[in-house]
Amino acid sequence: MNNQFDATIARLPKLLFALAAVGTVAGFVLRGLMWTGGFAIGSFVAWLNLRLIERAVDSMALSATAGERGGPGGFGVFIRFSALTLGAFGILRFSGFSGEGAVYGFFTFPSAVILAILYELASFKNHKT
Repeated sequence: MNNQFDATIARLPKLLFALAAVGTVAGFVLRGLMWTGGFAIGSFVAWLNLRLIERAVDSMALSATAGERGGPGGFGVFIRFSALTLGAFGILRFSGFSGEGAVYGFFTFPSAVILAILYELASFKNHKT
């Protein structure tokens, strides 16, 4: 079970990259360069968010197995996420890229999660235990 979970987590960045690539090309064809730039920035922030969440969960699991209670880890995650959000806002605000495109780009993360769930459901149907 744990190996299957690890495989699913490892699949998420690949799905996110595939969605970002397809969305970037489609955005350039349908919406133009500024929208595509916003989408690419949003997709990159989604990838960073995935990494941030993955590190935070790994850190919490490690401290839970070591028997520790709490710690400064949560505050560090908050600071990193705040810096990420402010950086993305600054880039979008002063670069002229589309904020709408960035929001759609950020949605590549939940879209990748949904695709991973659908993949697991489809492959579970084929497994005989």
